[in-house]
Amino acid sequence: MKHWLFIFRMNQELAIKTIKKNQDAYFACPVSEMMCVEHPTCLNPKNWPKDPAALNSYGDTEIQLLAQHFDRPLTAKGYVPKQQQEWLTVKKQIVRMLSFEENLHFVQMLPLHHGSLKKNRRIAAAGKRTQTEQAWSSDESVNQRAHFKAEPSTVMLYKNTFPGWRPARVTCEVCFLAAEALIHPCLWSLSCLLSLYMPITKEQAHPERVLYNKIIWTIPFLVLYVSMYPTALVGAVLRLLLLGVRRKYTYVHKTNVAKPAPTQGSYSIASINVCLFQEFPSRINNLDDPSRRAKQIGERIIIDQYFYKDFLQRNGHQNPESRYNLRSRNHILQERVSESRDIEARVEAHFPQLDFICFQEVWQRCYAQPLMAELQKVFPYVIHDAGHWSLSCNYFMFNSGLLFASRYEILDVDFKPFLNSCMFCVINSKGLLMVKVLLGKTGAHKQDVGYIFCTHLQAYQGEQKVTDKQLDDVLRWTQEFRRETASKHDNIKLDCICGDFNFDNMSPCDHELSSHPLFDHYEDPCRERQGLDKPWTVGTEFRQNRLWDEEVSTPEGLCSVLKDPLMRQRYMVDADLQTSTLDSIVNSSCKVDLHGNIIPSALGGKRRVDYVIHRKNVSRASKYKFVSRLATLTDHIPVALTVET
Repeated sequence: MKHWLFIFRMNQELAIKTIKKNQDAYFACPVSEMMCVEHPTCLNPKNWPKDPAALNSYGDTEIQLLAQHFDRPLTAKGYVPKQQQEWLTVKKQIVRMLSFEENLHFVQMLPLHHGSLKKNRRIAAAGKRTQTEQAWSSDESVNQRAHFKAEPSTVMLYKNTFPGWRPARVTCEVCFLAAEALIHPCLWSLSCLLSLYMPITKEQAHPERVLYNKIIWTIPFLVLYVSMYPTALVGAVLRLLLLGVRRKYTYVHKTNVAKPAPTQGSYSIASINVCLFQEFPSRINNLDDPSRRAKQIGERIIIDQYFYKDFLQRNGHQNPESRYNLRSRNHILQERVSESRDIEARVEAHFPQLDFICFQEVWQRCYAQPLMAELQKVFPYVIHDAGHWSLSCNYFMFNSGLLFASRYEILDVDFKPFLNSCMFCVINSKGLLMVKVLLGKTGAHKQDVGYIFCTHLQAYQGEQKVTDKQLDDVLRWTQEFRRETASKHDNIKLDCICGDFNFDNMSPCDHELSSHPLFDHYEDPCRERQGLDKPWTVGTEFRQNRLWDEEVSTPEGLCSVLKDPLMRQRYMVDADLQTSTLDSIVNSSCKVDLHGNIIPSALGGKRRVDYVIHRKNVSRASKYKFVSRLATLTDHIPVALTVET
């Protein structure tokens, strides 16, 4: 029953394309499932005759023709078709399903457009489906593609975390919260216990305090962990059962927030990696207290949204210096920071006015809540807790860590997990979060829309070829999502991909990744060409053992360090890595001579792994910011891109 409800919601063209790509699964599935994809009109109960006698023979001819068409490949695969029996079973199941009031309401809300279905049937009958797919994968303008297809056949925004009628949804939500409440004390006590034996660098300066905490807190945390373990097992079982029906993301909308201007000529998008995990995993990255950091991250972002304009009016832009004269023992390094004629690039201590924010590493709901509580003062639309939970994907462990906040109304959402991962990423549901937003209405039947894609790719892949496969997935899924949600009324103004890519453009170990075909479709404003960044770029990945140094403990101090080429080498990872491994990145140190002076390097401190890239021929990059506002709150430098449409 649940499967047929899902089939009704499917985009028919997407389903056909997916099945054709997976021939084994296609010929192994029952004939009735293929009928659901190829002939959706005969499965729409609205079209069924009221007379039971007429219903007995309804659709049989179409099903018989379809079975004849696929008789040879099905027989070759060893499948004996029994289409008539299966078709009768399907009709009986759906008739029984319609007896429930909630399912009746759901079917009435199905966006099955009669005109688009007729068009799909004509395309299928003429054998032109392949041409349709090729047209969408070509490099034609995006606006022409939007007019190519009729109305979307499905609305992909789920406003409830669990499906079903209201009492069932509320019950599932309460049970899921109860499961997390049973699990959290056990995980928290274990994390705190292990954290006692992993002090961060600012705590290492006070060894007597570290020893005191070990003596006082080891036994209490150990007792709490052991006592809460049985209840955590009960919560884990309950959570496992609910994850089978839970949707792929959680949508939150706050109504009493001022709406942005209906139309404007530019939009700003930020990408921020915040590392909000339990205490112990956070300390692996030399960070502490994720609850405090989550709240402060939200506060600093929102303060800048309220007061950034006033700050600029009082102080003006902090223009980058045209030349740095930096002296070391035997070296004088002069680096020109030239601004491009096409883009204004700056390192700033404050966030610009943002329209969209893409977060990575918001791993747990308990830390997403304080962050969202602050964000929704300005960004009313939020998608969080995105992920796919299964034994093959993430062992039912953690979500993707992706969170999307928007000033503008969200129209469609989808999430797809990567099929390839390695190391500790196998317990995370990393993937691609895809969002379509409404930017404004330009007429009676026209609307400006934007596409924002958020991702977090494999970290420390080493010799394993994982990230390139994930980039293949990103490129394919972005094309599919645009095709699924395209409408003849859309005017696409924005199309960006944001996230932590975990590779840079200049390191030798990342050469193959930086030349991926994704960058033929999307433009990286920081890139001069493949293998070379523009002179004004800075690295976005911290040397983690330097996070708590006094020079970078404030946004203003970190901003000054990022502008200084020599000081930047001390605190940011270099873009000259030969291998992308945990040891070569996390344990890398600044290159110094025999006297301890920094050796100047053109690649020093310039490993840029955080990206905001925009689709070519859709918009033009006008501003790019490296923001130091979150000093000591994360081990990455946030980046923000402003595009003009």
